[in-house]
Amino acid sequence: MRLYFSLLLPLLANIFTTTPSSHNLINSVDLIVFEPPSKVVIDRKTVAVYELHVFNNTSDNISLKNLRIRDGNGRNIIAAFDSLKLTAITGSWDDNNNTSDPCVVKRSAKAVIYLELPLKAASGVHELLHTLTYSYTDKNVVKVGSITSAPTAMVKSERLKLGAPLKGSSWAAVYDPFWKRGHRRVMFRFEGKPHIPARFAIDFIKLDSSGHYASGDKDAISNWYSNGAEVLSVADGVVAAVRNDFPESLTLAAHLQYDSSKATGNYISIDIGNNAFAFYEHLKPNSIRVRPGQKVKKGEVIASLGFTGQSTGPHLHFHVATRNAPLEAEGIPYVFEEFTLAGYYNDFSLFGKQRWDVPVNGKIRIHKELPGSNTVIDFPERP
Repeated sequence: MRLYFSLLLPLLANIFTTTPSSHNLINSVDLIVFEPPSKVVIDRKTVAVYELHVFNNTSDNISLKNLRIRDGNGRNIIAAFDSLKLTAITGSWDDNNNTSDPCVVKRSAKAVIYLELPLKAASGVHELLHTLTYSYTDKNVVKVGSITSAPTAMVKSERLKLGAPLKGSSWAAVYDPFWKRGHRRVMFRFEGKPHIPARFAIDFIKLDSSGHYASGDKDAISNWYSNGAEVLSVADGVVAAVRNDFPESLTLAAHLQYDSSKATGNYISIDIGNNAFAFYEHLKPNSIRVRPGQKVKKGEVIASLGFTGQSTGPHLHFHVATRNAPLEAEGIPYVFEEFTLAGYYNDFSLFGKQRWDVPVNGKIRIHKELPGSNTVIDFPERP
């Protein structure tokens, strides 16, 4: 799924302000963690996924140089990012900071550092400290400043374990946290507060044994292996919302371009309890079998995969969020109870052109994890 996404809430617990000492600046550089780190197991690694927002409230442009993340008492460094690493994980908060170098934050602009922090070194850590070093120019002299955030608490929550949203083999789990316009980096703002509803979203595309997603003419959606696949409820729950008014074009070329307000296409939202809502997007017209208020069981067929909304081809967009709202919600972590890792695309430019790379020892049975970026997985044939 391709999504194309002020007053600041006073989150004082996550803000510590400093001002470059040699400047006559009246403002500051601020660090804010709007959503606390969420732990999840991805590709057999436990990581904390969250964002560090950088607000340049000074009268100068600043250049981000390095980031150090320490435990709450400040003694142990858990992770360090130099300017090269920061370039890969930093993006713009809005169009006000549209620069060729993501580490350059214009005056009065904002940037976001997208973090996936390995937690092996942080086992037992309950709080994190962030120290950001940056440079700025004062009277043609380059100088250095730094800011340290207040302690950020780690989220303590039970892992959300879900059944399969699809069944059968060779489903590509398409996403990548480094894609500049990928799910992970698409932000919506409401009343000044940013939201990333698809923080843990995956696009599922069916492949054949040779790694192709369609047979014959790829422009015809009827030739896509994903098209029409049965979509399953991942948990027992209650249908919270349904949208079923989008038409479906027969070809990619004839597909309309939709803005973000219509990105979901036909979709279903299921309340699976504990303020968690499972979203299924881009569903086939007239295939939705459920209605709002209806109870569903895990493994129940609820719709068919289609090609509606903001989409480049038939696929299932799946994510879990905190509210029954496609945009004004926070994406939360989850894991699938069971799947089999069949392979992966280290070079995504080969996706759809040739077969995926296979693990050295063959397929790997996985329990209670989220599939890794651009992997190929098998869901159980019988949910």
